Amino acid sequence: MAAEPGTESGTQPGIRRRRARTSHRQSAFLADFAVHGNVAAACRPVGVDRRQIYRWLEDDPDFAERFREAEQTAVEVLELEAYRRAVIGTPYRRTSYWRGEEVGVDEKTEYSDGLLTTLLKARAPDKYRDRLDLAVAQVIKTVGFDPTEVLGSEVLGVQPGVPALPPAQVEIEIEQDPGRVMN
Repeated sequence: MAAEPGTESGTQPGIRRRRARTSHRQSAFLADFAVHGNVAAACRPVGVDRRQIYRWLEDDPDFAERFREAEQTAVEVLELEAYRRAVIGTPYRRTSYWRGEEVGVDEKTEYSDGLLTTLLKARAPDKYRDRLDLAVAQVIKTVGFDPTEVLGSEVLGVQPGVPALPPAQVEIEIEQDPGRVMN
């Protein structure tokens, strides 16, 4: 099909302007989004509704890829700030007063142990992740049959040929390995 005179590949000038405006809005949004990673906050200065961002993510694979890159940049910015607060610290200055008169200034650096712990868990999860140690005791009660027939004598710790307790009086405790760590 031949292009109409005055158009590029048959595209209307209004459509080209709209695409250029959309591309500009997408780029402006992504630049702001990469700084802090908050969709709503990045929409405000651009004047785009957040629902439009999600439509672009569904309909425009190029925008979706650039969004993921901006999101990764935002995560790195946040990780850097977490590192600064946890390791370098935040200067803190407090003026002390007594009866309305300044009596001194306390200057110190505050660190965030919680952020440091989170960073360690993220960077070395095998070493610093939370571990849950569960010791489980199972009680098996039997009524009306011989448990050695069902569970076997080795599980019950009964030697072959030794009579077991009457079935109505059997209560067995099996304890799981207490040293086992459940993740």
